[in-house]
Amino acid sequence: MNETETAGTRALFRPAFTHMAFHTADIDKTAAFYMRFCGMENVHERENDGIRVIWLAEPGKEHEFVFVLIAGGRPDPQPEHDMSHLGFALESRKAVDEIAEKGKAHLFWEPRDLPPPVGYFCALKDPDGRVVEFSYGQPLGPPQGGLCRQCRRSGSAHARSDRRSAPASAGPRSHDRA
Repeated sequence: MNETETAGTRALFRPAFTHMAFHTADIDKTAAFYMRFCGMENVHERENDGIRVIWLAEPGKEHEFVFVLIAGGRPDPQPEHDMSHLGFALESRKAVDEIAEKGKAHLFWEPRDLPPPVGYFCALKDPDGRVVEFSYGQPLGPPQGGLCRQCRRSGSAHARSDRRSAPASAGPRSHDRA
Protein backbone atom coordinates (compact mmCIF):
# COMPACT_ATOMS: atom_id res chain seq x y z
CA MET A 1 0.00 0.00 0.00
CA ASN A 2 1.09 3.54 -0.71
CA GLU A 3 0.98 6.00 2.14
CA THR A 4 0.40 9.69 1.57
CA GLU A 5 0.40 12.64 3.95
CA THR A 6 -2.60 14.98 3.72
CA ALA A 7 -2.63 18.08 5.95
CA GLY A 8 -0.80 16.18 8.67
CA THR A 9 -3.22 13.25 8.49
CA ARG A 10 -2.01 9.87 7.36
CA ALA A 11 -4.19 8.35 4.66
CA LEU A 12 -3.81 4.97 3.02
CA PHE A 13 -4.29 4.66 -0.71
CA ARG A 14 -4.93 1.39 -2.49
CA PRO A 15 -4.35 1.30 -6.23
CA ALA A 16 -7.60 1.34 -8.21
CA PHE A 17 -7.99 -0.38 -11.59
CA THR A 18 -9.01 2.56 -13.82
CA HIS A 19 -8.28 1.61 -17.45
CA MET A 20 -6.92 -0.79 -20.03
CA ALA A 21 -5.25 0.45 -23.21
CA PHE A 22 -4.81 -1.34 -26.52
CA HIS A 23 -3.38 -0.38 -29.88
CA THR A 24 -5.74 -1.06 -32.74
CA ALA A 25 -5.29 -1.30 -36.49
CA ASP A 26 -8.56 0.50 -37.28
CA ILE A 27 -9.65 2.65 -34.34
CA ASP A 28 -13.05 3.56 -35.83
CA LYS A 29 -13.96 -0.05 -36.60
CA THR A 30 -12.81 -1.24 -33.17
CA ALA A 31 -14.63 1.56 -31.31
CA ALA A 32 -17.81 0.75 -33.29
CA PHE A 33 -17.52 -2.93 -32.28
CA TYR A 34 -17.34 -2.13 -28.55
CA MET A 35 -20.14 0.43 -28.79
CA ARG A 36 -22.41 -1.96 -30.73
CA PHE A 37 -21.82 -5.20 -28.82
CA CYS A 38 -20.73 -4.00 -25.37
CA GLY A 39 -22.92 -0.90 -25.01
CA MET A 40 -19.90 1.32 -24.41
CA GLU A 41 -19.87 5.04 -25.20
CA ASN A 42 -17.15 7.29 -26.57
CA VAL A 43 -16.40 9.52 -23.56
CA HIS A 44 -13.17 11.16 -24.73
CA GLU A 45 -11.29 11.54 -27.97
CA ARG A 46 -8.04 13.32 -28.76
CA GLU A 47 -4.97 13.29 -30.94
CA ASN A 48 -1.44 13.18 -29.51
CA ASP A 49 1.41 13.75 -31.97
CA GLY A 50 -0.84 12.63 -34.83
CA ILE A 51 -2.07 9.48 -33.04
CA ARG A 52 -5.79 9.20 -32.29
CA VAL A 53 -6.91 8.04 -28.88
CA ILE A 54 -10.48 7.11 -27.90
CA TRP A 55 -11.74 6.36 -24.39
CA LEU A 56 -14.78 4.10 -24.15
CA ALA A 57 -16.80 3.47 -20.98
CA GLU A 58 -20.04 1.97 -19.79
CA PRO A 59 -22.73 4.66 -19.57
CA GLY A 60 -22.31 6.61 -16.34
CA LYS A 61 -19.05 4.87 -15.40
CA GLU A 62 -16.57 7.07 -17.26
CA HIS A 63 -15.04 8.17 -13.93
CA GLU A 64 -14.57 4.58 -12.74
CA PHE A 65 -13.11 2.58 -15.64
CA VAL A 66 -12.29 3.30 -19.29
CA PHE A 67 -11.17 1.19 -22.20
CA VAL A 68 -8.54 3.17 -24.14
CA LEU A 69 -8.07 2.56 -27.86
CA ILE A 70 -4.88 3.88 -29.46
CA ALA A 71 -4.63 4.09 -33.25
CA GLY A 72 -1.71 2.28 -34.80
CA GLY A 73 -1.20 -1.38 -34.34
CA ARG A 74 -1.63 -4.58 -36.18
CA PRO A 75 -4.25 -7.24 -35.62
CA ASP A 76 -2.81 -10.01 -33.49
CA PRO A 77 -5.43 -12.77 -33.47
CA GLN A 78 -5.33 -15.13 -30.52
CA PRO A 79 -4.60 -18.79 -31.16
CA GLU A 80 -7.67 -21.05 -30.98
CA HIS A 81 -6.90 -22.48 -27.51
CA ASP A 82 -5.83 -19.19 -25.90
CA MET A 83 -8.42 -18.41 -23.21
CA SER A 84 -7.35 -14.77 -22.70
CA HIS A 85 -10.38 -12.50 -23.01
CA LEU A 86 -12.25 -9.40 -21.93
CA GLY A 87 -15.47 -10.24 -20.06
CA PHE A 88 -18.86 -8.50 -20.03
CA ALA A 89 -21.75 -9.60 -17.81
CA LEU A 90 -25.25 -9.77 -19.26
CA GLU A 91 -28.65 -9.91 -17.58
CA SER A 92 -29.84 -13.29 -18.88
CA ARG A 93 -29.09 -16.43 -20.89
CA LYS A 94 -31.35 -14.96 -23.58
CA ALA A 95 -29.09 -11.87 -23.76
CA VAL A 96 -26.07 -14.15 -24.31
CA ASP A 97 -27.92 -15.92 -27.13
CA GLU A 98 -28.90 -12.55 -28.64
CA ILE A 99 -25.26 -11.34 -28.67
CA ALA A 100 -24.18 -14.62 -30.31
CA GLU A 101 -26.86 -14.16 -32.99
CA LYS A 102 -26.22 -10.44 -33.50
CA GLY A 103 -22.46 -11.03 -33.70
CA LYS A 104 -22.55 -14.17 -35.88
CA ALA A 105 -19.85 -12.76 -38.16
CA HIS A 106 -17.53 -12.36 -35.13
CA LEU A 107 -18.52 -15.51 -33.18
CA PHE A 108 -15.56 -17.31 -31.60
CA TRP A 109 -17.17 -19.42 -28.84
CA GLU A 110 -20.71 -20.72 -29.37
CA PRO A 111 -22.97 -20.24 -26.33
CA ARG A 112 -22.24 -22.88 -23.69
CA ASP A 113 -22.78 -23.53 -20.00
CA LEU A 114 -20.00 -24.43 -17.55
CA PRO A 115 -20.15 -25.10 -13.79
CA PRO A 116 -19.84 -22.24 -11.28
CA PRO A 117 -18.38 -19.76 -11.24
CA VAL A 118 -18.25 -19.65 -15.06
CA GLY A 119 -21.93 -19.81 -16.06
CA TYR A 120 -23.45 -19.42 -19.53
CA PHE A 121 -21.35 -17.56 -22.08
CA CYS A 122 -20.30 -16.97 -25.66
CA ALA A 123 -17.48 -14.94 -27.19
CA LEU A 124 -16.90 -12.75 -30.20
CA LYS A 125 -13.61 -11.61 -31.69
CA ASP A 126 -13.11 -7.86 -32.05
CA PRO A 127 -11.66 -6.42 -35.29
CA ASP A 128 -8.10 -6.87 -33.94
CA GLY A 129 -8.68 -10.51 -32.99
CA ARG A 130 -9.13 -10.05 -29.22
CA VAL A 131 -11.65 -12.43 -27.63
CA VAL A 132 -14.59 -10.71 -25.91
CA GLU A 133 -16.75 -12.89 -23.66
CA PHE A 134 -20.41 -12.24 -22.80
CA SER A 135 -21.67 -14.16 -19.77
CA TYR A 136 -24.61 -14.73 -17.48
CA GLY A 137 -24.52 -16.43 -14.10
CA GLN A 138 -21.05 -15.47 -12.90
CA PRO A 139 -20.81 -13.97 -9.42
CA LEU A 140 -19.53 -10.76 -11.05
CA GLY A 141 -21.43 -7.86 -12.52
CA PRO A 142 -25.07 -6.87 -12.04
CA PRO A 143 -27.40 -8.82 -9.72
CA GLN A 144 -29.27 -11.61 -11.46
CA GLY A 145 -32.67 -12.49 -10.11
CA GLY A 146 -31.92 -11.31 -6.58
CA LEU A 147 -30.00 -14.45 -5.57
CA CYS A 148 -26.41 -15.45 -6.16
CA ARG A 149 -26.05 -18.32 -8.63
CA GLN A 150 -24.95 -20.86 -6.01
CA CYS A 151 -28.00 -20.04 -3.90
CA ARG A 152 -30.35 -20.27 -6.90
CA ARG A 153 -28.99 -23.75 -7.64
CA SER A 154 -29.08 -24.95 -4.02
CA GLY A 155 -32.46 -23.38 -3.23
CA SER A 156 -31.02 -21.29 -0.39
CA ALA A 157 -33.09 -18.22 0.38
CA HIS A 158 -30.64 -15.44 1.25
CA ALA A 159 -30.76 -12.45 -1.11
CA ARG A 160 -27.71 -11.41 -3.07
CA SER A 161 -26.87 -7.75 -2.54
CA ASP A 162 -25.66 -5.50 -5.30
CA ARG A 163 -22.03 -5.25 -4.16
CA ARG A 164 -21.57 -1.92 -5.93
CA SER A 165 -24.07 -0.22 -3.65
CA ALA A 166 -23.84 -2.37 -0.49
CA PRO A 167 -22.02 -0.90 2.50
CA ALA A 168 -18.40 -2.04 2.78
CA SER A 169 -19.15 -3.63 6.15
CA ALA A 170 -21.68 -5.96 4.53
CA GLY A 171 -18.92 -7.62 2.46
CA PRO A 172 -19.62 -10.33 -0.11
CA ARG A 173 -20.22 -13.91 0.96
CA SER A 174 -17.28 -16.18 0.15
CA HIS A 175 -19.14 -17.94 -2.68
CA ASP A 176 -19.95 -14.62 -4.38
CA ARG A 177 -16.35 -14.34 -5.61
CA ALA A 178 -14.85 -16.11 -8.61
